[in-house]
Amino acid sequence: MGSEIQLSPNPALGGRSVLWGLDGKNTILVYDLLGHTLLSQESGEAQVNLDLSDQPNGTYLIKIVDQTGLSKTVKIVNQN
Repeated sequence: MGSEIQLSPNPALGGRSVLWGLDGKNTILVYDLLGHTLLSQESGEAQVNLDLSDQPNGTYLIKIVDQTGLSKTVKIVNQN
């Protein structure tokens, strides 16, 4: 998994942001800072729209796991 994965906008405006630069099939997991899984989805697309508008303002972690099991975690700030 390369370092080309991008997240914008960050902070997420209106709870919405776009994760791009993905390659192949990935699992995207969103966690709060207590480690609770809030969202889990699989995608084969290079770009994924994230919607955190139903979550309170705050900081969240997005973990991207590719088909080989490699992962990358990025931080996002949610601002509704």
